[in-house]
Amino acid sequence: MVVNAISPCSFGARHYSKRNVNKVHNESEQVRENSGSKTTGYVIAAALSAAVLTGACLRGHYKSKMAEAAEAAQRTLKRQQEQAQLEINQWKSVDYYDDFRQQKDINSKLQSQVECLSNERDALSTSLEGLNKRLAELLEGDSTPKEAREKIINELKRKIAKGELSYDISRQPIVSTEGKNIRWELPLHVQTSNRAGMESLYIPEIAKDGSFVLRIPKTDAIKVTHESKSFRSVKNKESSIAISYGKSVNWDSDKIARDLLQNFYDGHGQTLDGVNMIFTPVGQGRYKVRIEGQSTFTPDKAIYLGLSSKQFNTKAAGNYGEGIKMASLKLLTDAGAKDVRIASDNWLCRWTIGQSELLTDEGEKVMCYSVDKLPQRIEGNYIEFETDSMDLLQSLRKSVNRFYHSSNKDFECPQFENDFLGIKMLPNSDRGAIYIAGQRFEFNGDYDGLKGVSIFLKDKLPKDVVDESRDRTSLNTTDLKNIAEYIAGKNDIVFEDKLKILKSLDKYWSKKNKNTPMDDFMEQFVYKLGTKYNFIGNSNIRFPSHFIAYSNASADLVRDLQTKGYIICKEQFKELGMQTIHEFMQNARAHEIVVPTDIQKKKIVILREAISRLETALSKNKFTPDEIDTHIYIFDRNAEREKKLYEDTNAEAIIENGVSKGFWIDKEYLDNATFTDALETALHELSHKVGGDGNADFSYKLTDVNSDTINQIMTSPVTRTELSALQSLWNNLNYIMAGM
Repeated sequence: MVVNAISPCSFGARHYSKRNVNKVHNESEQVRENSGSKTTGYVIAAALSAAVLTGACLRGHYKSKMAEAAEAAQRTLKRQQEQAQLEINQWKSVDYYDDFRQQKDINSKLQSQVECLSNERDALSTSLEGLNKRLAELLEGDSTPKEAREKIINELKRKIAKGELSYDISRQPIVSTEGKNIRWELPLHVQTSNRAGMESLYIPEIAKDGSFVLRIPKTDAIKVTHESKSFRSVKNKESSIAISYGKSVNWDSDKIARDLLQNFYDGHGQTLDGVNMIFTPVGQGRYKVRIEGQSTFTPDKAIYLGLSSKQFNTKAAGNYGEGIKMASLKLLTDAGAKDVRIASDNWLCRWTIGQSELLTDEGEKVMCYSVDKLPQRIEGNYIEFETDSMDLLQSLRKSVNRFYHSSNKDFECPQFENDFLGIKMLPNSDRGAIYIAGQRFEFNGDYDGLKGVSIFLKDKLPKDVVDESRDRTSLNTTDLKNIAEYIAGKNDIVFEDKLKILKSLDKYWSKKNKNTPMDDFMEQFVYKLGTKYNFIGNSNIRFPSHFIAYSNASADLVRDLQTKGYIICKEQFKELGMQTIHEFMQNARAHEIVVPTDIQKKKIVILREAISRLETALSKNKFTPDEIDTHIYIFDRNAEREKKLYEDTNAEAIIENGVSKGFWIDKEYLDNATFTDALETALHELSHKVGGDGNADFSYKLTDVNSDTINQIMTSPVTRTELSALQSLWNNLNYIMAGM
């Protein structure tokens, strides 16, 4: 796309630029071999910055933009130099300065590259300023004899008077595009009303004396389990759980509280509804804790490791049969409990610390248990113990909202929910969570660590997705990406629901800010979804027209699109068939045709004649006869349909699979441009066959085209006379037409 006249560099400037860029690149490669430090990256960045600057100077942007780009590149390099010096100073402060000496050489090279870049910027600026003037001088200085010159002018005048074109300028150019089959419509709205009107659970603060009472309301969501078996009473039975084992298990108060509540959660059918929690001060800084539930289970579940009824229940939070035993162990070793009492139905189990009978000399301390029959059956179950840890009490209180219950607002009106998962979007500043099987997991070491969203997975995940481990340690970004891939690839989730998931997370589509774990989640979800359903080349999803997937493009173009209302999405969206920036720019070339006036049509004929007279230079640069016989169409950049994207555009290339099919030119620009400006613009657009404005191949191609064009004009008197004659006709077109 051209923003102004092409303003090409002189034919020697490219070689100067390329030589310096290659020099920087070679030095960077040498440094890469010698050092692995960060400063190596600075030198590489310098090479890239020089290349970008060269491209900016060679492409057709406003000269002010070129100067801004050069100055920005210089500032960047200077900042990198300062950072390199800071690195040196930091290394001096430790005893590694000898190992870091070579970085001083790198810093010196960086300074040289800054100076080189500055000199090159000045040289290119001078070249840009002088080229158009040089071309005009060549054409004005034609020394062809007057009679011969008049003959050429008259021949061209007759040809232009006919105004014949080899194509229909009033019809859209036909550029083949691959047909796309729209199969799926993206949902417009996915907000649910599930659990609407949920009342918040009031959880009182723990009183100063440590007293606390919480009774979570009973609801129809409770699915109580009942188990009963005959058993024998035992007294002070030694278990196989060594007290020293508890020291190796890294559970803080939060994890103890989690596993205590987990059994009540699973026993109520994956809800804490109907659970009671009471703290009672007993003096001397100690507190009795009692947690009550409505389900019943047998005493062996409270004693034997590995024995659990939850292993094959995908919706139960527990799994290994360890939770209540390990929680009891940690209460005895870390929370000041003297015993832990667990009761249900008609039995009571009491855990204590005892001496191993196996070893006689200072034997290992182990957990011991007693099981007694209750004089009277109880409804449900409870766990009871005394503790001196206020920290544990606070964790128990906070952990209530780390499980699903009918008043947990994390589950109210999610954007999406089905039998497998739910997604609730939150304001960006709010802290969300990940729930697996109804239990909140830490993310990056924080139970409230997932900002802006809550995700609740209703089943336990396969171990190859997230290995929760017995300690159920904190999840991280890698786990989150694994979860995204699992959801996208899960066959049990219908594709329509996956589209709803995609829509519910639309605030993470944008590429603008990739700085949250949910951006990583989105990238992985979209990529897996696209590869699973093989959408490449066949866009089965209709996205809003103002959404564009990122593809390699200049920052200026991205900013221009964004300021005009386009949403630049993560590049993975191309996997779902969303149009990329590259595709969008190709498709956007279908401007609304403007039928030319007689003068405009004759200017196009003059321009085409000029291009045909440069066949020698263009053929040398691998333009085919069809490309040289270019097609030029007129559009109006100020038209309502056009100005959203093209208000600063003078011309735009039409490219199909690396072949130039001509170009569009703005009618106002055509009316007012000088002949040399229009010719430079034409050469600029033809050169786009090898790439866009930010592409180095395009910069080199354009420089070569301009170099060979100037050379042909200088060495061919016929070419110089013909172009001079065409310039004269262009300048006097109104007068000439009046006499026709």
